Amino acid sequence: MTYLLVGFGKSNQIIAQYLMLNQTRFHIFNDETSIPNFSLPNETIIFNSVKDINPSLYYHVIKSRGNPHVSPLIKLVIESNAPIVNEIFFGLPCVKHPVIESTGTNGKTTVTSLVEHILTKDKAVAVGNIGHSFLIEALYSDKKLIMELSSFQLKDINTFCPDVSIFLNFSPSHLDYHLTLEDYLDSKKNIVCSQDLNKPFIYNLDDPTVSDVAQARGGNLRSFSIKDSNATAFFDGQTIFVNGEPWLNKNELLLIGDHNYQNVLSSILACLDFETKEKIINKLKTFTGVEHRLEFINNQYNLSIYNDSKSTNPISTVAAVNAFDKPVILLVGGLDRGNDFSCLKEHLNKIKHISFFGQSGSDLYNEFSPLVTSSLHSTLEESIEHSFKYVNQQTTLLFSPGCASWDQFKNFE
Repeated sequence: MTYLLVGFGKSNQIIAQYLMLNQTRFHIFNDETSIPNFSLPNETIIFNSVKDINPSLYYHVIKSRGNPHVSPLIKLVIESNAPIVNEIFFGLPCVKHPVIESTGTNGKTTVTSLVEHILTKDKAVAVGNIGHSFLIEALYSDKKLIMELSSFQLKDINTFCPDVSIFLNFSPSHLDYHLTLEDYLDSKKNIVCSQDLNKPFIYNLDDPTVSDVAQARGGNLRSFSIKDSNATAFFDGQTIFVNGEPWLNKNELLLIGDHNYQNVLSSILACLDFETKEKIINKLKTFTGVEHRLEFINNQYNLSIYNDSKSTNPISTVAAVNAFDKPVILLVGGLDRGNDFSCLKEHLNKIKHISFFGQSGSDLYNEFSPLVTSSLHSTLEESIEHSFKYVNQQTTLLFSPGCASWDQFKNFE
């Protein structure tokens, strides 16, 4: 029995260690020239060319999330009917404690971090797309596993049965990876394809696509909303209600913006079976947010400056803009994935200036410059320098790119 690891990033390195521990053979396809700082068994074959690989020879093909199904090797694997799995597949049989999983186009990281914060880090640990390795924690941890799963990971999972699942929202994104909106949605749906109907599925009542998934699934449903007071958890603009009972006022929270109030609602519902109302409320009051997600930047001039670099799609940029009362000087741009920014046009009354940059900058500048004061720059550094000309005590400088950063940087950090 031999496995093929496609890619050799962090997750597949952990799987390699697991396979070696269990004396299981594996080969590696890696388009890099070498495997850095990793000792491999002598029998391990490292492939650099797709033409040298016969996928049908392998028990499973273990795909890292950065390899899309349209890549030449994965297309070959699919044609050969070889099973495709990922790190989650190996961790599932080892899980000993409750798993709370969240997905959605936006908000996953905040919700995962907030649930971990509420349940406390001595009893819960964030895993998956952020935090620790799911496989390692499933093997050795005695804590609840709070998972963030992206569509990249969910696409290769169809046997997942979390104790609590959360579907936050859905909008077009990652279409360079999935190619079609249908494939993107089908990947997201995998969070409930094998979930026990008696276990809670938490969903956004305000999102029609997510609501359709919930109604098709049925069973134990918990809804959250900022529009419909009939939802299990509801925010009326000032107060959070759970099952019709007032819990706390928004002024008691350190988070801002309707999108964050939705994140709070879903996190409360996720923790109802594990903590008391009093404990949940107290923890909500001390959560300061996630690094790189509407993160306030301290500065000597006491200006309103926020880093929202984890914003990688237009919907999240719109949510960030709407979190502020002051006029916004906005920095937008990055990798051109063909994202549709038309949703931003409905909110230009809140924007004083947009500074575009990066690969997508030119097209966006041509689209928006007739509508709002704008500028175009080659790099983020130039964009920041120019934007400071507009910043004062009455404005907010917001870096919320709405695009991935891979055209100029390794990641959002």
